[in-house]
Amino acid sequence: MPADNIDRITRSSSEKDEALIQKIIERVLINPVFLEKLSSAIAEKIACQDKQIKVCEEKVVSLERKVEDLHSELECQQQYSRRNNLRIFGIPLTKDEDTGNVVTKMVKEKLNITLTANDIDWCHRLKQKVGEHPPIIIKFCRRTTRNTIFALKSKLKGSKIIILFMFNWILVHAYLSLVHILLETFHASMLLILPMICYPFLGTPYIAWLISMISFTDDLLSISWDSVYCMADINDKIEVFNNIVLNLFNIHTPLKTVTFKNQRTPWLTENVRELMASQLGCYCCVALTYYLS
Repeated sequence: MPADNIDRITRSSSEKDEALIQKIIERVLINPVFLEKLSSAIAEKIACQDKQIKVCEEKVVSLERKVEDLHSELECQQQYSRRNNLRIFGIPLTKDEDTGNVVTKMVKEKLNITLTANDIDWCHRLKQKVGEHPPIIIKFCRRTTRNTIFALKSKLKGSKIIILFMFNWILVHAYLSLVHILLETFHASMLLILPMICYPFLGTPYIAWLISMISFTDDLLSISWDSVYCMADINDKIEVFNNIVLNLFNIHTPLKTVTFKNQRTPWLTENVRELMASQLGCYCCVALTYYLS
């Protein structure tokens, strides 16, 4: 038999086989019994996957709760461990310095307070940032010493030295992102809107009836904001900003006179009221304790 005939017969047989297989597949795919079994198998597999997903979701929720509990516990421990701490910004770094002596000398010259070796548990410089003197962190042996020094920090006004508490960022917890946006491009022109925004942004649930808006504005405009400008890190910038503005509010609006006012004022808007309400839990848990301590 010629080779061409063999090839032709082979191709014809192969085509018939393929057509037969195709018909069988088509019949199987439209067979109700097959479809029912296939659907049942898929449904069983999906149900099994759903159970596994549900178990995983429950584990994730449980782990998230544990993480939140541990985070809260850690925050409390950190907050408690920092109760005797202060940070000092603006003291120039010198070669081979004794940080304890540097702090003791500054406190004596600027605040007229004499510190001894028994007053300071430890102190050291923190990480230096580009273009800034590295801040000094101090842990005092007694909280009364820390409070005395912090109470006299107003004497440093006009100098480049700033004294701040050590505390966690719970104070601006809910609106931290807004504070970041506010301060990333901080400029003194923003002072005109501070009386309207700083209290809710700073985590305070109160809007104060200022004793004198005129004197408040005058003091606000006279503040040197160089310390805010020079901070490269946004978190440091927030901390300095918070302390400056809160100190100003505490001068013009003592805590005992802070109250809600029903009078219609330009800055007491519905949005501000919502911010006040949303910050209540955060402030009551941490900020009030911090400022009254």
